[in-house]
Amino acid sequence: MRKYDLIKNISSKNVVPRKNMQVLEEQSEAYFNFINTLHSESTRESYRFCLEKFLNHYEIDLLSLLNLPQQVITNLIIKYLVDKKVNSGGIRAVRDNGRK
Repeated sequence: MRKYDLIKNISSKNVVPRKNMQVLEEQSEAYFNFINTLHSESTRESYRFCLEKFLNHYEIDLLSLLNLPQQVITNLIIKYLVDKKVNSGGIRAVRDNGRK
């Protein structure tokens, strides 16, 4: 499934556009519970950064993401990681090494 098909599928489930992360931190008990289980401030910052990139990629907010069925979230994460790997040249590098 292509990124835009996936977004279209998500949009049909009443996902709202992404909001400011600061607002989400204040509103989302799930995010608060998650981020505060991390002991290191640098880990919290790293997770926050990566989560924001993920949400920006799909143009959704955290509350909408958390309201999706678990299987849809799993598929989004897998698709995102594959897209990042392909776009960074990871697949091409692996394929090209096999030709040498």
